[in-house]
Amino acid sequence: MDVREDASLRIAADDSPGRRFEPRFVLLSRDEDPELDFRRSSLDWVDYSVVTWKHDDGDATLSETGADRVGDGWDQNVYDGETADRTADVFAAGECQYLDDPVVRVRDGEIQWIFERDSGSLTATVTLPTDGSEPTLSTTFEANREAWFSVGYVGAPGSDPDDVVDSWQPLVWTDGRFPEHSHLTLTHRCPLPMTAVDDGDATYGVCATADEVPFQPLPRPENSRFGVALRDQAGNARPMLFGPVLGGDRSEMTPGDCQTFDCRLVVSEDGVTELHEALAREEFEFERYRTNALASTNETVENMVEYGLSAYSSFNDRYRGSEYSTDVPGAVKNVSALHPLSVAVVTDDQTVFESRAMPMIEAGLSRESFPWAPDPEVTGQGTDWQIDGPAAPSSELAALDAFSGNAMPELSDLAAETAEQWWDWLELFRTTGDPGHLSRAVELADKWLAEDGSSGISTPLKTENRDSFGFFTDYAPWIQLFDLYDATGEDRFLDAAVDGAREYAQFVHLCPKIPDEPVTVNKGDEAPVYWYLSDRTEGPITIPEETVPAWRVSEVGLTPESTGTSQGHRGIFLANPAPWLVRIGAVADDDFLVDIGVSAVVGRYANFPGYHMNTRRTTVYEKPDYPLRPFERLSYNSFHYNHIWPQIAMLIDFLVSSVHVRSNGAISFPSRYAEGYAYLQSRVYGHESGEFYGNEDVDLWMPRGAVSTDDKQIDHLSARGDNHLYIALVNRSDDRVTTTLKLDTTRVPVDPDADYEVQVWRENERTGSRTMSGGQLTLAVDGRGITAVAVENVTVEPDFQSKLQTGSPASEGVVRLDFESTTAQLLTFGDELTRGYVYLKSEPDRLEFARLHYRFDDDWRTETCETYPFEFSVPVPSDADGIEFYVEAKSRDGPHRCSEVATLQR
Repeated sequence: MDVREDASLRIAADDSPGRRFEPRFVLLSRDEDPELDFRRSSLDWVDYSVVTWKHDDGDATLSETGADRVGDGWDQNVYDGETADRTADVFAAGECQYLDDPVVRVRDGEIQWIFERDSGSLTATVTLPTDGSEPTLSTTFEANREAWFSVGYVGAPGSDPDDVVDSWQPLVWTDGRFPEHSHLTLTHRCPLPMTAVDDGDATYGVCATADEVPFQPLPRPENSRFGVALRDQAGNARPMLFGPVLGGDRSEMTPGDCQTFDCRLVVSEDGVTELHEALAREEFEFERYRTNALASTNETVENMVEYGLSAYSSFNDRYRGSEYSTDVPGAVKNVSALHPLSVAVVTDDQTVFESRAMPMIEAGLSRESFPWAPDPEVTGQGTDWQIDGPAAPSSELAALDAFSGNAMPELSDLAAETAEQWWDWLELFRTTGDPGHLSRAVELADKWLAEDGSSGISTPLKTENRDSFGFFTDYAPWIQLFDLYDATGEDRFLDAAVDGAREYAQFVHLCPKIPDEPVTVNKGDEAPVYWYLSDRTEGPITIPEETVPAWRVSEVGLTPESTGTSQGHRGIFLANPAPWLVRIGAVADDDFLVDIGVSAVVGRYANFPGYHMNTRRTTVYEKPDYPLRPFERLSYNSFHYNHIWPQIAMLIDFLVSSVHVRSNGAISFPSRYAEGYAYLQSRVYGHESGEFYGNEDVDLWMPRGAVSTDDKQIDHLSARGDNHLYIALVNRSDDRVTTTLKLDTTRVPVDPDADYEVQVWRENERTGSRTMSGGQLTLAVDGRGITAVAVENVTVEPDFQSKLQTGSPASEGVVRLDFESTTAQLLTFGDELTRGYVYLKSEPDRLEFARLHYRFDDDWRTETCETYPFEFSVPVPSDADGIEFYVEAKSRDGPHRCSEVATLQR
């Protein structure tokens, strides 16, 4: 770093060309209240609110008022507020005075730039470190008059946007997306408080220091005291930082009041995402910081499965979906039937299959959309009333066929008819083995890389096939690219996936820095109330005040839901990308990605935690009994009941992925892709056997309570095969743990009075054998390590798994009748797991009732449905050749009518 004669600084890092940082600031001031508030931006590719100020003329950066945004995370006031008299241009927020002619003082280790103006004085001190690290810029502004003030540092280098390789301003402007106006991103929306530009030769930026982002209180709009910007007044790409925010916290000043602010001036020879990691690691001390807090991940999964089957989980049996009370009362919504189906298989639980998976499968085939209501008047968030499916995407249809053991090829045929994306064709290949499907997947992915990925992993967010919310996995299909790499081994797909995961990491909260000191939460013995639920619920939840380590209540590792809803909640617990980050990071030897993935999941809750952190820090969502309340008592955060099974499936994916990575792939289980919607992509398991240290034909088998340990830092995976019970233990802490492994002898066929030989692996090395007595064995697991065992002479007889994939394709699996547009289908997951699903497409008020007449033998049976939707689900006995049926219905203005007799034939 050099100090030049004009008092500017030349900062260089390693072999990068130096960049000049000037002593240049802008002073914004207003005599009257700037009335800082948020309004909807005019961006046409994402629904995003921006900070605005009162302004006589207004500008074109805002959308018109009156849009209707119903749902968690959205503030309707933002959409109803007037825009004609407001501006979103930070340089128009107040009187704009540039400061670029300082009095300069140079001392040992620092340089001062001093500016005197009528409004006040600014002293900027640059420390000159001797260890080669970047300098810190400290500013002190003292007001000479009563007004609102903001000081912006605008002395970082500027570049023509057309010459920029990459740039970053949270939460929208990244990877080729340059702001059309000079928008300001406030503290609470900065996953890392930086803005940066890569001009092709070097990357440079500004970043607030860790002290400027306090841990308490939780960052919110009202306590954000600075903001970052990327577009300067002339339209150049220039990293900038403004503090305080005009009209925001501590910006109203009287004579003699002082405000100070510290930031770092940074230059890197690497790109934006590498600089992002360096600042996260060095300034905010991000690391893999979490351990299991109140329960192991396995205990959490077991608690959540029990909760997901309870009345508290608000599953509507009649409408085959989860109540969507938080956002659209009167509607139900599902994500993917693959989630409960996989959970049922892995946990060997037929109840999950019968009561959750099968109804969701039926809904996915018959409904037209994920959010669904029987009332056409219920329309929020795209809710539809029609029976005109499938709502399930092509990839899911193909995966369902795979879980059936290819007993429902008509689902793969339907998937092939509707396939559009490469992941559709990849799932078809995985189900059918047709190499043409894989070739089509590769062709489409290569086309995307050539067109959309030509200037990096992604170009500006496309509107087609994208949700306007701007979910962070929308910015590049890195998850699907990694899945394709897994199937092909082609490095170009891995490289693109890593690039996309790095882009995604920029949306992950990596600040505030987590203090060593504990924090006190639940003050007054109450949990905070989320404003969005204040008029829907019955007040705060009572919970004892407690003092806990700060890391337990940290959001670091989580993202908001999306760009659009980031204003309403800070970090969501449904972290579906986390297992993918763990896997991609391991393959690419990228610890940063692994650390983010682990930080998103480990030790955060002991049962379903609701959706997100918001308002204030609390431990209420951690507790095992937190979700065991009626909706009216859940006032801390939103409950999207359709997220329960995706979250359980994500945690199982996290366990399987953790063991896969810790074992260097020696413990591996095939997966299928559960697409869902939005960011809810996940891997699901159980359709196919895997491998355990060279032992093949091993099946995941993790019934509730069958295997346990006496230390919550130990997570485990269990599987069965070849007269063995296989168990892998992973340690979530940094310290070596000695734990007792326990088998429930009522679930595991182990004689409590007998001894069993156990083969042991530690850190993937075979270490000989041990003896298990009484169904227990004491084992050591290294810090962040893995220990695995194979218990010999244990033949597990599964309950539900043994019934799966025992059927064969039906000779007549689907029948369609002209009568009320009726569809009938055999859903076959095994000889004892087959149902005949019959549904009519009739409109809600047209029929008084519908009646299904059916028989398996000589005796006709009847079921009647008197309300819309008109549908029937009939178990088919294992010894029946099929189901013969006809449908009777009566319209409200007509006679009874009956269809012809038809047969679903095995």
